[in-house]
Amino acid sequence: MLPSMPKLRGRTRAQAGAALKKRGTRATHHRVARLVGILHLIRSEPGWHAGALASRFGVSRTRLFQDLSELNAAGMRIVCDGRGYRSLTEGPSLPVPLTVTEVMAVLLPGETVGNGLAAHARAARSKLADLLPRPFRVLFGERNGSVRVEAQATPANPAWMAVLQEGLAKRMRVQVRYFTASKATSRERRLDPLGMFFRGSAWYLVAREGDGASPKTFRVDRIEEASLLPEAFELSEAFRVEDYLGDAFGVWRGGRLDAAVRVEPSKARVVGDEALAKGLELKRSADGGGVLEIPIGHVDEVAWWLMQFADGITVLRPPELRDRVVAMARRLLEVHESPPGKPQH
Repeated sequence: MLPSMPKLRGRTRAQAGAALKKRGTRATHHRVARLVGILHLIRSEPGWHAGALASRFGVSRTRLFQDLSELNAAGMRIVCDGRGYRSLTEGPSLPVPLTVTEVMAVLLPGETVGNGLAAHARAARSKLADLLPRPFRVLFGERNGSVRVEAQATPANPAWMAVLQEGLAKRMRVQVRYFTASKATSRERRLDPLGMFFRGSAWYLVAREGDGASPKTFRVDRIEEASLLPEAFELSEAFRVEDYLGDAFGVWRGGRLDAAVRVEPSKARVVGDEALAKGLELKRSADGGGVLEIPIGHVDEVAWWLMQFADGITVLRPPELRDRVVAMARRLLEVHESPPGKPQH
């Protein structure tokens, strides 16, 4: 005969587990509220830097950087320079197909929603969650009535992030040890930090190596060491991160591309969601598919991004983008048709 379940300070294990789950849900809701608060603040009051934001919301800088990464992963496109943080996007407008009862269930105070309306409130929340494009569902995704928050950012060292933030705020030079992936080597660099932005899954630093040098882009998670130098630098008040990036498709600064891509109905939702995070809109057609226009971008970077959608897309123009996608597909086929371990040429 199995022994009876022991009590845990007057509560069963099930009760204790339920209490822990409730606390976890409450903490998650608090975090989502903080994310919304951060977004509202940097949109309505310019000039907020990392230290001030962390103090305002009572969190560490490490937690703040995680929160900013969450917002960026949700497609909010947050940038930072000497003026502080700001968001470059307002997000999409969504149709809301709720019934009158569901709207009442959502608007009424929680304590007045009886069992009769609780199901309608859950249905309304589920509908709203399903309406969100994928980048936004990453931030607000409903599962079993609780809000889920997931980070998709490649982690960057919080200490180095703090150094870069201080350099931005005070316009002070920084010294970093930076790993260059293409050369598989690391070396010391003295940089003037001009701004930061988030693309894909990582933070990037815009900086120049000395007065008069052209700005370059550095991936923050490839910084192995960073320290603030006692040297101020001059920065034109006209410099803005968004102007530097322009309408860039990704991280690489390309020129005018004027690309058009046909999207099959089977891939329309996923391509539309991913495009929305890049500030692009899929123009739907009657068959459920659509055409995606990419005005500016680097041919290689756009081609790599399109490859993930496989046979769900067809490049209509320009010819150089179509040729690049074809070359990538052929190379991929060659590699996988060769016996494993055979050298590739």
